Amino acid sequence: MRIIRSVAVWSIAVLLLSACSEGSTTGGGLLPVLPAGIDPTDDYPTCIVADATFDDDVTIPEGVDCAFSNVTVEGNLAVAPNASLDLDGGLIDGNLLVYEGASVDVDGATVKGNVQGERSAAVVVRGGSEVDGDVQVDRGQGAVRVLASDVLGNVQVEATSGPIEVLDGFVDGDVQLKQNPGAIDVSRNTVAGNVQLEANLGGVEVFTNVIDGNLQCSSNTAPIEGGGNVVGGDKEGQCSAF
Repeated sequence: MRIIRSVAVWSIAVLLLSACSEGSTTGGGLLPVLPAGIDPTDDYPTCIVADATFDDDVTIPEGVDCAFSNVTVEGNLAVAPNASLDLDGGLIDGNLLVYEGASVDVDGATVKGNVQGERSAAVVVRGGSEVDGDVQVDRGQGAVRVLASDVLGNVQVEATSGPIEVLDGFVDGDVQLKQNPGAIDVSRNTVAGNVQLEANLGGVEVFTNVIDGNLQCSSNTAPIEGGGNVVGGDKEGQCSAF
């Protein structure tokens, strides 16, 4: 396995990145300046990387499409505006940060921190992936999908235009979906916290979840359908019959 050594000199901005990303909430925002990090194209010009370890933060350059297979990043991984990342297996020891117009497809990988998108083109977590922190998307421009994966924090999506799917997985915190114009499907999950659907404009489906907390739905303007949910707390508002 190849070890890629960092030559970057870190500034106080990188320390702030870690502080902001830990325990942040949707809308908290990414740093306005893209953090410095190892550029994977320095050693892999086509940005197809397999069986490698980067021993510091990594930043995929703007507009570059990358495919990582069984790659370890011993820090944060930032995807610059209009770039893309297919992450097949492997480990991100910090946060996965998805900037404006960028997209990520996390398939069977582990992210020890948060997956956080702001104005991102697409955020997909699937294939038995594990996110130890939150999945957070604010003002996304496309789809957000959390499929058959474990999220040990919260799933929080706000003001995101594409379809939102949280299906067949485990969420140890809350599922909070607010003010989204696209269609929403939250089905066949186990959720240790609450499921909260508020002021969404697209159609909403909530079927056959096991929810330890409350199922709370309010001010959703499009049709909302559901049933077969096992709820340990209360079923409230538009979801009271589900």
